[in-house]
Amino acid sequence: MVNHKDMSSDQNAPIHYMVSNKNMSCDQVAHHMCKVGIPGTVTFQTTVICDKSRKKCEIENGCLITMYNTTIQDFYEKIVNPLHTKHSLSCGYVRIDGVYIGCVNNLFRPSNCV
Repeated sequence: MVNHKDMSSDQNAPIHYMVSNKNMSCDQVAHHMCKVGIPGTVTFQTTVICDKSRKKCEIENGCLITMYNTTIQDFYEKIVNPLHTKHSLSCGYVRIDGVYIGCVNNLFRPSNCV
């Protein structure tokens, strides 16, 4: 979990956010980003997700969202909350170089996300 005093610290580090849901289109995500004023790119991706033993793997289609010049607080309020609500997302993987790598739910609070 990131310390709240760091939540608005570095706008220069791009935020990479990977999400997937059968009913979500990357085009819809891009339109949402435009509507809320978050600059970046949205790319369709195919991801292989495995359990801890790596014996059971699944293929998921999703979106890789890369945001630029965006605070972590704006990321949470304008991207995470609305997308999780609209698309019933339970988790997502986030990478903010030098700040955090892992489950988006753990970025803001402790969770059961792996």
